[in-house]
Amino acid sequence: MISTTAFAGLLSVLLTTAGSQEPPAGKVFRVGALVGSSPAPVEQVIEGFRDEFRRLGLGLDLVVHRLESGATPAWGGSVDLILALGSGAASLAEAGSFQVPVVTSLVMRPSELPHLTRSTGVYLEFPPEVEFQWLRRVLPEARRVGVLYSAQNEEWVGRAEGAARAAGLDLVALRVDRPADLPRALEAITRSAEVLLGVADLVVLTPETARTVLLASLRGRVPFVGMSGSWVRAGALYALDRDYQDVGRQCAEMAAALLTGQGAAARPAPPRKVLYAINTLTAERLRVALSPDILGKASEVIR
Repeated sequence: MISTTAFAGLLSVLLTTAGSQEPPAGKVFRVGALVGSSPAPVEQVIEGFRDEFRRLGLGLDLVVHRLESGATPAWGGSVDLILALGSGAASLAEAGSFQVPVVTSLVMRPSELPHLTRSTGVYLEFPPEVEFQWLRRVLPEARRVGVLYSAQNEEWVGRAEGAARAAGLDLVALRVDRPADLPRALEAITRSAEVLLGVADLVVLTPETARTVLLASLRGRVPFVGMSGSWVRAGALYALDRDYQDVGRQCAEMAAALLTGQGAAARPAPPRKVLYAINTLTAERLRVALSPDILGKASEVIR
């Protein structure tokens, strides 16, 4: 298996600087897609990326390389832009001083995007403002929002406090330094909060702690807001989710602006389209009334 550093070096040799002039009529842009894995979201992002290029009337030659193969990309020459999908692809783009633009997605936060001069992307985490906006819609009576977090989310909590106040909510944030401290923290926060908001955190919310969190939510009759549809299927009351095809279209718009010389790279952005999933079984257990409007507009309803 070739190392990430060596792989990045080989890629750099293959790439040439994308032109900043207006492309000639009929030009086909060659995009090398680095894919860290192959779950369904990857295919949806790629499909959306292709669709948006067609809509914009731009020629596209998209060559996909999956990192698990360990081989050098079979691109047969230079590419005009790199589409990096997943944390592994983002790390590779970060390691390789590429001379072409990089657009990244399927990473959780902007801090995970490659820090390159001509780099941007769509990260998956919704801002606190969006989370609280939807919480007010789904649970209009709730006011005290609990969040369990570790040191890695200190900055997020700082931003969320202001966003909560602006939304008319009180944020009850409790720091957890070790997974072993989680049960006691859950007991405390379910006594003081009316709803528990899940935040991406490698200490608090992991596959190993999911059952503990969801059981505490049910026992304390405090709805848990998950981070994706998979959490809702596991028992969370609801979660905001992404339209991955639209994420691909959003990435394509960023890529097209870079490739056609329409200014500097756009700022990294969260998904512009919000979907959400609802678990009505959990709602019944927690005696939470959900409005017909909320149920009717959900992208997924667990019954």
